[in-house]
Formats: sequence, structure tokens, C-alpha cells
Amino acid sequence: MFQFDSKKIPSSPGVYIFKDENSVIVYVGKAKNLKSRVSSYFINNQDRLYKKHLMVDAIFDIETISTNSEKEALILESNLIKNNSPKFNVLLKDNSEYCFVKIGKGKFDKYSQVSIIRKKTEEQIDDLKTTLNSIKESNLLKLKDSLKNQKPKNKTEESGFKYFGPYTSKKDILNILDNISKVFPYKCLKLKIKTKQDNELSPCFNFYIKKCPGICCNKCSVDEYEDNVKNVANFLNGKNKDVLEYLNSKMKEFSDKKNYEVAAQYRDKIVVIEKISNKQFVRNIDNKSVDIVSIFKYADLACVNLFNIRNGVLLGKRNFILKNVVRGFVFEDQDRECESVLMEKFISSYYLNTLEGVNIVTQYEVDSSIMDINKNILSIKKPVNEKQKSLIELGEKNAIEFINKNQINGKNLERIKERLELDRIPKRIECYDISNISGSFAVGSMTVFVNGLPAKDQYRKFKIKNINFKLVNGEPNDFAMMEEVLQRRLSDKNLQEWGWPDLIVLDGGLPQLSTVLKLIEKLKTKNQKLKNINLVSLAKREEEVYVPQGDNGVKLVQAKSLYILRQIRDEAHRFGIGYFRKLYRKQFLK
Repeated sequence: MFQFDSKKIPSSPGVYIFKDENSVIVYVGKAKNLKSRVSSYFINNQDRLYKKHLMVDAIFDIETISTNSEKEALILESNLIKNNSPKFNVLLKDNSEYCFVKIGKGKFDKYSQVSIIRKKTEEQIDDLKTTLNSIKESNLLKLKDSLKNQKPKNKTEESGFKYFGPYTSKKDILNILDNISKVFPYKCLKLKIKTKQDNELSPCFNFYIKKCPGICCNKCSVDEYEDNVKNVANFLNGKNKDVLEYLNSKMKEFSDKKNYEVAAQYRDKIVVIEKISNKQFVRNIDNKSVDIVSIFKYADLACVNLFNIRNGVLLGKRNFILKNVVRGFVFEDQDRECESVLMEKFISSYYLNTLEGVNIVTQYEVDSSIMDINKNILSIKKPVNEKQKSLIELGEKNAIEFINKNQINGKNLERIKERLELDRIPKRIECYDISNISGSFAVGSMTVFVNGLPAKDQYRKFKIKNINFKLVNGEPNDFAMMEEVLQRRLSDKNLQEWGWPDLIVLDGGLPQLSTVLKLIEKLKTKNQKLKNINLVSLAKREEEVYVPQGDNGVKLVQAKSLYILRQIRDEAHRFGIGYFRKLYRKQFLK
């Protein structure tokens, strides 16, 4: 069973991703407090829904992406679900269109107007085209034309309009606009009538509740009305700082004139703006594709956070740990900023085999000659707007959380070293398990943890070859099967290709440990380095670790606090069972 540790989960708002044993995303959710929400899935509750039981049982790994607000998490959750189709998210409501705020005036309009529209995103159109790529070309062209007809005119066709969003809920954006109108009144109910017949009208209802500035009854000038609309656009565009500076200056101006009543009104407006200020960083309407790369250095460790933005949508994030980050050892250029050199090394290596052209945004100076070496890197720039700067900061926040998570694992690895009396910290741990049914379909599994975290690309499966090992006196000979798996693993070829483990964990008890110890003694005659491999076995029933003590026999250590060992053991069992079931089904489908 998956060993959940709440210390690894941040308390910030964001998105949590549950993955199964094959690293396939099975569920994506959002939360105002990630730690609280994710922890709730692992509270023992017999009344929990059956579907939730199934989902929790399928969890093999948890990933989190922190955001600045719950609304950002909502947009990101929608994007991730759309792109990954997790099997436990089938009941999630996901509208086919997003809401946008449209501001401006058309060719024949006298006054700017603010309205809400629903517009299908370009990404959804692309998804439909991809899904239907088997349709004949003529039919696909008809589909494209029909989709275009569902969209309002674009920016080039409506040059006087700007779009802000998207917003997942029309109710939410109506609420935001309603609050903004209390600060910058613009909601005139008679604006269209006034546009058509430019004569004086009686005040509209909104004028009396202070949501219309009085443009309908000539109580305010056109310039004053347009200034209000401009401030609404600035707010929706994320220029909250400019809006607050304007309001603060007005409050100070009237306060200096001792007009405290008006100053108090501006003070209240500032409170409203700060309350509803909710900038959105995870979606853009301009459909840009960039990689936002952030870095955070801590002691001799650094973490790179990579946000992949395609067509304006933040599809997900990846974290990379950079080791041996010591100025005197890693860096040749002492005059350059440490993070700049690290970023340059990361970009030059990570994008070496990329198949698509990519634009990179990072906060550090990077040598442009990298683009001459790798033609797929189209540009490397510093953030040019507030949106990109905010994503850089958000990336640093996620990098810090990732490093903290690894520091916790570092402490656990230290504990394993001390409790098992190892000669070094076990940075690479391998665990082995045997699965079979009465000796048939016998398989072995190898799972790998590096620095306390699963390295799933290094997992290996073994099909037991020696049929004589499968049954002894009618019983499956698990010990001999384990010996075969370890003999194949510790061959010179595999040691060279897969690397050397610091610690080998066997799923079993004293018999498994004794069998493999004899094997290593035999193999040591050809390779003396094998004596440097630490070996233990972990019995599941009592959660006890058998640690060999040389001539002094075996020492028993309680494994309840050594959760990494229990986690890798459970993972080896689950990984092996998966391979066993695959062979079993394959046999009966013949």
C-alpha cells in the first residue's frame, strides 16, 4: 500500500495529481490547502465512497503543483484533466467553452462597452482536429469551418476590442465585475439607447445604486466614463498596482483637502480592489508557447522548475535536481552569477534532444551561443511582462518545495544508515520481489529509489527461466527464484549498464537473505567489489529488517520508522504483481 507522508505536501493552494504504478495519471484535483485536501484521502473512513476506495488503492505516487490562488488551480486542473483524461475524473464537469470579458467599442459605437462572451479556445479546436484526423480531408475542412462559425470575430476582425480571461465560471466573473463597478462605475443600462439617440435621458436604475457614473443623464463626461472603463481593463489585465496607486493618490488628495468623506470612499474602494484582486497566471488568450524555467539554489543542491506552456495553457511542471553545486568545483567562471551558470548547464543538456522548437524564458543571463549549437532553441529571453515574472516566481516557489521534500528524504536516508549500521548513505536502493502462482508464471521485479524517490525508468522485470526452480516437493521455490534474479542483476554487464546499488532489499525473511548471501560469496571470487554492497531483507508480517552482522549472525531492526524501505518493498510487490498478471492474462487469451 502507498505510504502517504503529509510532510511532503505543501499547505499552499494548487493542484494534486495521483498516479498509478505505471506513472499514469488517475486523478487530478484542486485545493485551497493541498496538505489538508490530500491528507483527507488517507483518513480511515468506512463510509468512504466505493469509487474513492478504488482510487486510493490505485495511488502509487503523488505530485503537486502550487499556485498563487484557488482560481489558478481551477484553470490548471481543467487543463490537466483535458490533456490526460484521468480515469477517476470522468464525472468532473468541464465546459467546452470559457468565459471572456470583452472590452472596447466597435466601428459604429460611440462609447466603450464591457460584456461577457463565451469563446472556444484554440486548444480545444486543435484537440478536436487531432481526434478526428482519421476523417477524410473534406469532412475535416467542413468541421474547421463549423468551429470557426461558433467563435466570435477575432482581434483582427474586431480591432477595437480586447479580451480578458478565461474564467471557468460566468457566475464568478459576474461577481468580479459587479464588485469592480462599485469602484469604477460603468454599468449604464441605457448606454445602447443613448448611443442610438444622443438626447438626454433620465438616469438609469444603476445610477441610483452607484454602478453607473451618470453617462446616460449627462452627470459625467465621456472622458470620465472612458477612464472608468480603462481602469476596469487595467484591473483585468493584472495591472492592480497601477490601479491601487491611482486610488491611493486620490485618497491622499482628498485627505489633504480635509474632504474626509470622499477620502473614506476611496479607502473603501481600495479595500474592494484588494479583496477581489485575483490575477490569473496559468492561462493566456494570446496562445503563446514558452518554457518558463526557474531555479532555486540551496547549499550544494539546486532545483530547476520547468513550466511547459503550450498555446497559452500551462500543461504541467517538472522538477530537476542538480547535484554538486559548489562554486569551487562546478563553476569555471568565477565572475558570473552561480545560478546563471547552472541555468546554462541545464538548458544546454536538457534541450539537447528536443524535437520541437521552443522559446525559453528565464530570469538569468544565458550565453546565446547555446542557440547556435541547438537550432531547436528559438529564443532565450528574460521575462518581459508581469505574467512571465509571476510565473518565474511561482516556479521558484515550486522548486523550494521540491527541495524541502528531498531534504526530508535525506533525513530518512540518514536514519536508514544509522539504524542499519551501513557504511554510507544509501543513495541508490534496489528492492527485489518474486511473484508466482504455484510456481507458474514466476517473475521477479526490481524497483529502484534514488535519493529516497522512485526512479521508475530504472525498474526492471525478470521472467524466471530455470523451470527446475519453480517447484520443490510441490511447493514453489521462491529462494532459488530470488537467487536467479540476483545472479542476473549482479552480472558484469548489468552492473556496468545499470550501475551499482548502495543497498539491496529483499522482500522476505531470513531464508531469502541467507540464499543471496551465499550467492554473493560465490560471485565475489570473480568480482571483489560485490562485498561493498549492503544487503538486508524485510519481512512484511512483523515489519522487521534482517541485517547481516558477519560472523555474529543477524540483527533484527524494526522497520516502522524506515518508511522508505517499506515503500520500496510495497512498490516491488506491486510492480511484480503487475507483470505476473500480464503474463497470466496473455496465456489465457491464446
